[in-house]
Amino acid sequence: MVGFMVALMSLAAGILWTSPLKTRPMPGSLTGSAAPAPGLREVPLMLDLVAVMLEAGAPVSRALGTLADSCNRPLAEGIARVRAALDLGLDWDAAWDAVVDAKNGAPPEGLTELRRALHFAVATGAPSAALIYARSTQLRRTQHRNAEKRAAALGVQLVLPLGLCALPAFICLGIAPVVLAMVPDLALP
Repeated sequence: MVGFMVALMSLAAGILWTSPLKTRPMPGSLTGSAAPAPGLREVPLMLDLVAVMLEAGAPVSRALGTLADSCNRPLAEGIARVRAALDLGLDWDAAWDAVVDAKNGAPPEGLTELRRALHFAVATGAPSAALIYARSTQLRRTQHRNAEKRAAALGVQLVLPLGLCALPAFICLGIAPVVLAMVPDLALP
């Protein structure tokens, strides 16, 4: 009966403890106020889309306009400004510098890489879809390599906390019972 009451109390405590967690969004969750804006954020995917549009024969300004319609808000605003500046007749560098100045010296994340990858296509007029595909592949490899490094570092960082939790449990559950079972045998007659 006592065991049943302890189990029932533990269940009630668990339900009460976890109920606030269900109503409050966790950091980084998609339901919280800090949910990511809809649209593209990954530069390699954006480069692939631009490369496909350039391969199909679309001019760079049209490719940028289509990309701006697909990206999340900060990137879309920056790309739309660049396209508008290019349509007004500004040269490539001036159009991108206008976006940097409008954002107080810091362009949205990913815009610099997009500028760097598309610069050759605009400067030479050569079909550069293959180069853009290669750059997107290179960026994906770099991202994958960085993720592997972070995962390896996490494994090293988790050794100490897991050791501090597992070692006392091993001693309490594995070694202590054996030693306590041997204590009566070690007593002098």
